[in-house]
Amino acid sequence: MIVYFPFPYPDENFYSWLARYIKHSLTTSNLAAKELFDTADYEYSFDLPNRISVFTQRIRHLQNIPCNDVIQKHTLWPFYSFFLKKTNYVFSYKNLTNSRHANFRRMIRGEFEPIISPRYCPTCLIEDEKKYGEFYWHRSHQLPFMCLCPKHLCSLKICLQNVSSGRRIEFVLPTKENCPAESVISNNNPWILGITSYLNDVLHGNGKDFPCPNTGTDFDCTEFFRTGLGIYWHIHGRIERASKEG
Repeated sequence: MIVYFPFPYPDENFYSWLARYIKHSLTTSNLAAKELFDTADYEYSFDLPNRISVFTQRIRHLQNIPCNDVIQKHTLWPFYSFFLKKTNYVFSYKNLTNSRHANFRRMIRGEFEPIISPRYCPTCLIEDEKKYGEFYWHRSHQLPFMCLCPKHLCSLKICLQNVSSGRRIEFVLPTKENCPAESVISNNNPWILGITSYLNDVLHGNGKDFPCPNTGTDFDCTEFFRTGLGIYWHIHGRIERASKEG
């Protein structure tokens, strides 16, 4: 029986949560997979874990956190699922909770590539160390096209150490070595501020008041963003407000 598991921090990525457990417990990823997911061949992911229902059952005697809370608050599922048609939405959610296989991740991500090098905010790192005594990966910093910290509105940096190599995941936490506290660069560009605000809203389930591209058909959200037309369609109102306030 698991005798210890850390509580998640605000906006913490599920991968980061597991990485802290492995570090604190002086265990290995293989042993953690057996303990937490009841399988020795668990395929870890930085952004889209699976078998979360098994995970929550394994730690229930330590912290009674619902499976849906883990998905909604500690994975990128809320962002990706915003662009899924209903049939894929239900199918992929079930895979997140129970599936032993990870091939569903490609369907959820669309054309977005798996995260190799996480992003971080230097100011968040300083605040996290002061408040919690350690660093962790923030979920909102890992969103596709996110280039600003939604809290401090400064440019995000890229970790100097990769978390994945092919299909293999390495458990890497932020450190002063791989995430140096470089100069903080603020960004007041209303276009970038609007994108940051919109992406963060979608992640937290507040994007439903915008015209949603999900009309029940297959949808390539990568192309939607890359054209720039979709971004303007969604956030032009925010850009106008930001310009007036600036």
